[in-house]
Amino acid sequence: MFEVKNLGKKYVSGAGDKWALRNVNISLPPRGLVAIKGESGSGKSTLLNLLATFEEPSEGSILFNGTDLKNIKGKERENLRNFRFGFLYQHFNLLEDLTGWENVILPLQIRGVKINVSKSKTEALFQEFEMEDLKNKKCAVLSGGEKQRVALLRAIVGEPSVIFADEPTGALDQHNESLVMEALKEIAKKSLVILVSHNEKMIKKYAERTLTLSDGRLVSDTNPEDSSPHLSFSKPSRGHQEEWKRWILRAHFEKNLGKNLLSFVSGVVGYASLLISASFVYGSQESLNLEKKKTLLYYQASLSEKISYPITGSPLKLSKNERPTLDTAKIIFSDYPNISIENDYSYFLPSYTAATLDGEVIEPVSFSPIFDTTLNELGSNLVVEGSSPELNDFYSCLVNKEMADLFSFSLVGKTLSLQRDISVNKFDVSDTLHLNFIFKVIGVVKEFSFLNAPRVYFSYPAERDYFTALDLPNISKASERQYKVSDLLDESLGDETYASYSFLCFAHNEEEAAGLRNVQERLVSSGSTCTISNSAYDIAEGFSSLRKAISGSLVPFLVIEALSVAFIVGSLAYSSFIEHRKEAAILMTLGARKNEVASLYLAENVFVSLFSATMALGLLRPLEKIINPILARQTGLSNLLSLPLLKLYGIPLLPIVALFLIAILLVAIGAGIPLSLANRKPMAESLRDE
Repeated sequence: MFEVKNLGKKYVSGAGDKWALRNVNISLPPRGLVAIKGESGSGKSTLLNLLATFEEPSEGSILFNGTDLKNIKGKERENLRNFRFGFLYQHFNLLEDLTGWENVILPLQIRGVKINVSKSKTEALFQEFEMEDLKNKKCAVLSGGEKQRVALLRAIVGEPSVIFADEPTGALDQHNESLVMEALKEIAKKSLVILVSHNEKMIKKYAERTLTLSDGRLVSDTNPEDSSPHLSFSKPSRGHQEEWKRWILRAHFEKNLGKNLLSFVSGVVGYASLLISASFVYGSQESLNLEKKKTLLYYQASLSEKISYPITGSPLKLSKNERPTLDTAKIIFSDYPNISIENDYSYFLPSYTAATLDGEVIEPVSFSPIFDTTLNELGSNLVVEGSSPELNDFYSCLVNKEMADLFSFSLVGKTLSLQRDISVNKFDVSDTLHLNFIFKVIGVVKEFSFLNAPRVYFSYPAERDYFTALDLPNISKASERQYKVSDLLDESLGDETYASYSFLCFAHNEEEAAGLRNVQERLVSSGSTCTISNSAYDIAEGFSSLRKAISGSLVPFLVIEALSVAFIVGSLAYSSFIEHRKEAAILMTLGARKNEVASLYLAENVFVSLFSATMALGLLRPLEKIINPILARQTGLSNLLSLPLLKLYGIPLLPIVALFLIAILLVAIGAGIPLSLANRKPMAESLRDE
């Protein structure tokens, strides 16, 4: 069965290369009990490990049934261990956290034998060896003799062709030694038993052939054979069983409860941070899109044109804003013909000025015309105190909450007034206007408050009617026609102060309001000299810039958070693997696939990671409810944290799926890489770990 030709095994040590075996030639039969003896360090265990495929030879070859073991790799080698080889060790090498029954049935389960068949076979063995009392006991509580008897059943349950026994009785008393050796002697009638031992008396009693090694060389063979016959083996075929993995995972979870709890907590913190950050990135944008409409200025804008004038004899140019022509304005808004293009009367009623409140002078505030102070079409939901005016008259106004919060009393019903004396020149004559604007505060509106200023809203149509009716008598006389303030603005050049250097553009519905922004973006992208400005846009843009800055600053934090989670998960997985390295090696000797063994340790961490992610998902809504009011007090924006879990960007369950994929990826990075590196340790060395 085995043919060993010129076999040698070299180890690298601090004192130089050392040959553990050198020039060994033997032929082993398909059955019988062959003992290998020798002093410590003679190479007997090394020879056994080479025959069992736990180590690779440095020179020579080992043929099993005519095939060089060097050529048997991967799944073929795993099948060889599972179907053809059985193993018995001095220190038992049982999975201590499993029961005796689970240890014995394990090779059959790894092979994929149907559970009812493997159970029946295992039960029969326990009955045959009168060991039924050991079935349901965890191996950790068994005595040495009991453990070795369980290990013997595990070695023979798969009916192997070869059993490798490395000092199988070294830790047993005389009674248990006899039990094990009698069993091996009986097995040797059908299979090859290769026994390594120091026990000369036992070898003499049981061995049919004895190989003696000294300093790595074969010095004696009591019954040498010229050749070993080849046996006829059917091709191994594995089934698919997962029960044994569940047993081991259960044992791991019971043993690693503390580590898994630490990994779980760190995962919850890490994944919750990821979700909160994603919630801010998405929610702040949605909140901005919603809140920026919650201002009465959202539906209007100023249109102006930047004109550059060259300086004679200089490469520099002077630039200033002017009001474009009405024809130019109409062309710009040709896609939105219903947007109103109106004169700006802020020269006469300034957009920022001091005023009096019930006769008391107050700090300067902004005065802003809007097209409809009744709010019948737009913004009625913004009123938080009082009501909106019933008519678009020039005697009623609204104030925003920023204005109302300046005072300890309610502004509703109070009177705001301002006076101005303005001299107007035209046709070389002038008129002096004594303007007295009086507004009664009808209601308070709550708007998008980020960077918003105290503001008074009044009716633009009423303002327009007021100035359309306001006569300029001296100018009328000089022009020989009735001349109003509105005529003055109509005929003013774009760079005259009366024109306020701009047009006011009013939208009357949501579509037209979006049109104002579209036109603004188009003018910017085309490099036009005309520009559209709006304080609401500026405020929204300021918040958007702040949001982008915060989102950008979250990126390194999230990277560090993800790496921290990966490191913690990886460290715990690596620690668990190191602790169970011998267990992994035992599973490999039983024929478990490398990927199956690795998956046991990864699966544990994947489960903990996914459980952490699930818990983080469950905590997201409570965290949003706690944090959102805090952020709202600082920014005035509600629902800055808002991540839709069921559907995002039109994709069902996108956040949930993405988080679970991240959880698996972090485990793959954090645990997979260390495990793959740790798994490179030779199997024979791992089996010696205690």
